[in-house]
Amino acid sequence: MHRATPLNVAFRAYTSGGSRATVSGVDDTKMMQEMSGSFMAGESRDRVESPQNYGFTSVVMDEEKDALGKITGSAETFISFMGGGRHFPVASVMDDRRHRLLNLAKGDVAMFRTAVDQLQFHLAQEGGFWSGPASKKLRMQLVPGQQQQGAQATAAAASSGSGSGSGGTQGQQQKGQQPVYKQNSQQFFELNGTMTQIVNKAHQFLLQDQQTGIDINSNNNVYLGAKSGAGDFLQVMLADGSIAKNVFGLKGGGGGGGGGGGGATSAAPPLQLLNNVMSLTHSLPFVTPTSGANAGSLSLQMAAPMMLDASGNLTSTIKEAPVDGLTYARVGSSAAWARALAITGDLLDGGSF
Repeated sequence: MHRATPLNVAFRAYTSGGSRATVSGVDDTKMMQEMSGSFMAGESRDRVESPQNYGFTSVVMDEEKDALGKITGSAETFISFMGGGRHFPVASVMDDRRHRLLNLAKGDVAMFRTAVDQLQFHLAQEGGFWSGPASKKLRMQLVPGQQQQGAQATAAAASSGSGSGSGGTQGQQQKGQQPVYKQNSQQFFELNGTMTQIVNKAHQFLLQDQQTGIDINSNNNVYLGAKSGAGDFLQVMLADGSIAKNVFGLKGGGGGGGGGGGGATSAAPPLQLLNNVMSLTHSLPFVTPTSGANAGSLSLQMAAPMMLDASGNLTSTIKEAPVDGLTYARVGSSAAWARALAITGDLLDGGSF
């Protein structure tokens, strides 16, 4: 017959009934996370194992104390003593009243950081929300893979028959993995307080038909209207008449309900369409030089007395020099003609002086 005296019950509760604890700090560098904290009055422990749920991990903030060393805020946990031995404590889940996310609706699930950071991932009835203040960044990225030397290497060695028990090289293999969010990435989506960046080798923004849209191609060209290769594309003309360097538009095939009219298929004078290029037909006095600085530009052909003054304006007010067999000169487009002087100061008389 087992007698449960008050003293016996109290002893069993003390040794195996568990304990409430405040968390002074966490050591996350060990293969099994460890915590230190205070259990009963005057009882402090360190190096207490705190198992994490696979696929999820967290590190609580350190405790806060006043000038007298009294704890003013800390995370909390519940301690179990394995086998009823108080020498083998294990910490269960931890929570922190200072930072806990409150007032969730029934069925909600959330992850969060501190109340100061205000970073939250919240699954609510309306949908999933990844939120943060404008001073933070929200980023999804791909980074170079880490060299795995832990469980995967062990499994590979075991399957190949090269394992040697607990000794040998297996005992020296690195386990676990390191955070990678600080690694440089060239493939990411980032939302911050000033802009939204989408960086990758190529981008496609498509409608549900997976054809219509915009294609920023890996060949450094931008295709408007469809994916590259989905039709015939022509280079886009800018407002000033120049051709865009690397932007192409899908060639249209005619009008459609509610959309643009497509590419031009005909033209009426003075416009003409040759080889899908629209141009202006003209005749004298308009010319289009084929060489020189003005090649390809529409120009006005002129003969005397019409000419361009120093400002580039068409004028006929500049009179020709007198035709009397003597030599004349003038300075500036509006100066009067005057007899030219030789270096000796004599007047030029048409060639002999």
